[in-house]
Amino acid sequence: MSMRGKHAFIEQLRLEGVPFVFGNPGSTELALLDGFRDAPVTYMLGLHEAVSMAMATGYAKASGRPAVVNLHCAAGLGNAMGMMLNAARERVPLVVTAGQQDTRHLFADPLISGDLLELARPFAKWATEVRQADELPIALRRAFKTALEAPAGPVVVSLPQNLLDQPVSLPILPTVHTAPPSPSLRALESAADVLAKASNPLILCGDGLAASGGHEQVARLAEMLGAPVMANTLSVWSFPNNHPHYRGGPILAQVGEVLRDRDCVLALGAGQLFRQLPYEGLTPLPAECALIQIDVAPDLIAKNHPVALGIHGDPREAATHLLTLLEERLDEDRRQAARARAAALAERHAAQRAQAREQMHAHWDDDPISPMRVAGELARHLTPQSVLVGATGTAVRQAFGQLLDFGEPLSFFGGSEALGFSIPGALGIQLALPERQVVCVVREGEGMYTIQGLWTAKHYDIPVKYLVLNDLEYRALKKGMVKYWRGHGSPGPFIAMDLDDPPLDYAKLAAAFEIPARSIAKPSDLPAAMDELFSTPGVACLDVRIARFHAAEGAPTPR
Repeated sequence: MSMRGKHAFIEQLRLEGVPFVFGNPGSTELALLDGFRDAPVTYMLGLHEAVSMAMATGYAKASGRPAVVNLHCAAGLGNAMGMMLNAARERVPLVVTAGQQDTRHLFADPLISGDLLELARPFAKWATEVRQADELPIALRRAFKTALEAPAGPVVVSLPQNLLDQPVSLPILPTVHTAPPSPSLRALESAADVLAKASNPLILCGDGLAASGGHEQVARLAEMLGAPVMANTLSVWSFPNNHPHYRGGPILAQVGEVLRDRDCVLALGAGQLFRQLPYEGLTPLPAECALIQIDVAPDLIAKNHPVALGIHGDPREAATHLLTLLEERLDEDRRQAARARAAALAERHAAQRAQAREQMHAHWDDDPISPMRVAGELARHLTPQSVLVGATGTAVRQAFGQLLDFGEPLSFFGGSEALGFSIPGALGIQLALPERQVVCVVREGEGMYTIQGLWTAKHYDIPVKYLVLNDLEYRALKKGMVKYWRGHGSPGPFIAMDLDDPPLDYAKLAAAFEIPARSIAKPSDLPAAMDELFSTPGVACLDVRIARFHAAEGAPTPR
């Protein structure tokens, strides 16, 4: 029995277990929207395409399943490209549909038409345009399969609007997915030989390890080897920061120090290694260091850095095998040396966290408010099941990473390469994890990229708590400018880096969307304001004015 294209589309989503479509529709989606009237799938409206793409990205990251995005023509896809870049870089499985003009006059270059496949190509794992209605279920199954198949990524399907009302005669069937590749046992034996002999090893982890769920195996590996664990990426939680072997996240200035004197680095699902923003030299790896890289993405292995061993396969499975292989290879002398390294790591970890607490108390009454004070107040309201999203910026990330515990899987989602993920991304994460409290810590600059996400939060009653750290400036640019001046001449004014005329006020912005909100600047107001944020039912927002950057002293200063 045939059905129209729009109903075939929704039936395919039902078979895939898709509960939401994140979108911003237009005239090319009218038939599709009509099909949603009695559908078992909820259309989640975003008021800008970047909001929809980021919501879907957050949902896919937290659920581990492909999320579906619905965009309108070339303009809509173009508006979403910054957030699609994030999904591509982070290997997030998305099925992105974009409405296309009617095929009967597409050759005439009508209004709102465009080459959607060429537009999507830089960041799409695969892109196609459906040419007849019977191709629709085949294209969608291939899209779901390709998006989730390791290495995952966003795919784009262009849907000409007239095909959605045409009959589909082919059956609608569920997609058959494939498992990630298993690593070569012979290669893992060679890796175990190298690791067993290492006297100063380091483990790198990242999004790939998070996707495979191998953090417990990596913790046991770290303890067995006496190795510190460093997160190469922070877009998704991959290792507990309260583990005594945890060394921190990808702070580029510290990578060289961490790698110094290493004789072996084991990268397990760590993504692209040692990505830089400013130029810091082509590789921070010591020449004598043996790099073992294990990943489901073969294009990342030895991409920029020579490897002693490159192993294509699932990181969790690889770590499980390595535990057994190392158990056979580590003699008592090596085990004793590993225990000594582990004890030193635990002592260092405890000392760093104690120092962070001391610094927090030393700055507790600072006026303007210190980010460390904010982290301390926030800690009172977090549980092991809480989820933190955002906390971008080096100083903020360090403060929150050392003062808060992220011990459970999916308890932290960091910022992304293109700004704008945090506000809508937190909504997608909350939809994927409805039993957990999601807290979005966002900087005032990033929040303005996708501020429309607050409307979606209120409209669908998604109970994210928004905590805005607001210094009314692009602090990262000011810090970068000071560094630039040191090498290129005398200091001057900060051009296009201040956001205080008029001042960004997130309490007023949130109030415009009928969201309960408050703005504070005094440290004495912070405890009660934080209590109010978490006691307010549903979505709520707290704007905290924090200390600004002072170029002359390289330190925060009052306004």
